[in-house]
Amino acid sequence: MISVYDCVIVGAGMAGLTAGRTLQAQGWSVVILDKARGPGGRMATRRFGPEGLPPGVFDHGAQYVTATDPHFADWVATAEQAGHLKIWCGERAGEDVTKARYCGTTGMTAFPKALAAGLRIHYSQRVIQVLATAQGWQVIPEAGEPYTSRFLLLTAPVPQSVALLTASGLAVPPDLTAVTYSRCLTVMAYLSSASEIPAPGYVGDPPAPLVWIADNQQKGVSSAPTLTLQADPSFSLVHWDDIDDRIVEHLTQAAGRWLKDSCILMTQVQRWRYSLVTQPHPAPFAALATPHPLVLAGDGFAAGRVEGAFQSGQAAAAYLVSTSRAGQGESALGQSEPPTRS
Repeated sequence: MISVYDCVIVGAGMAGLTAGRTLQAQGWSVVILDKARGPGGRMATRRFGPEGLPPGVFDHGAQYVTATDPHFADWVATAEQAGHLKIWCGERAGEDVTKARYCGTTGMTAFPKALAAGLRIHYSQRVIQVLATAQGWQVIPEAGEPYTSRFLLLTAPVPQSVALLTASGLAVPPDLTAVTYSRCLTVMAYLSSASEIPAPGYVGDPPAPLVWIADNQQKGVSSAPTLTLQADPSFSLVHWDDIDDRIVEHLTQAAGRWLKDSCILMTQVQRWRYSLVTQPHPAPFAALATPHPLVLAGDGFAAGRVEGAFQSGQAAAAYLVSTSRAGQGESALGQSEPPTRS
């Protein structure tokens, strides 16, 4: 049992998983802590349905992945060949995947679950404080024993990381408090029959207050007819504390033209407090002036979205390794290889 890790990573989203794989490939001992019950963060898939009917599948956070960075494109191509990702819409010209929109073969969580394989991840671990000690960082979860590490990487949404730093008595640079996100209210609707959404199964410009509609059955992740309805930021902010039934009423009415022959059998509501980044940090990560190396990364930095979170996790891992090697005449970390095909 490892008592002191090289690095504790808080957050098992794309940035945390990418950094974890990259550091572990360099021989580091790494543990990832996440308050959820599985990996992926907003790359989220849920399953539910009425009693007696097959469960519907809903991608209710990030809807797809695009790849413009060549290295991320390699990871996406590897995941596709391994059966974790598939093209939902768009085109791929030969080996060029940059024009395609990818989704998980069984839902968006398929990709982060593949990245999580082989990593040491402890779920249902909400970190409430981090303390600098003589041995390094002591990372204290709400329940269970503390974790000790030489390095610390925080990859949760930036406001959550800022709140953790503040609760720990650590100074927070102003450029971190300036990072902002929009909210998103999402309704998942299980239908009695197929929707009238045209192929390939999404509406990118629906009437307000909707900003996106996806047909998960046409997407190929749900055998049952299900829709994901996502509201725009202004509606989501104003109606954040509304009861679920009221939110469902607003969003399903706006989607009415695509539900003419469908009956909604069951719904659930998801509140994404940190949906899309509206004011990102300008750099791909942030290294704090602390007694031991502490870095923040994630989709709140530089490019944003899934691909930006990947790039941020890679950059943060490279910085940590170069910091570890400082004074030893060794080169900084290069690009890690994509996950092995399975």
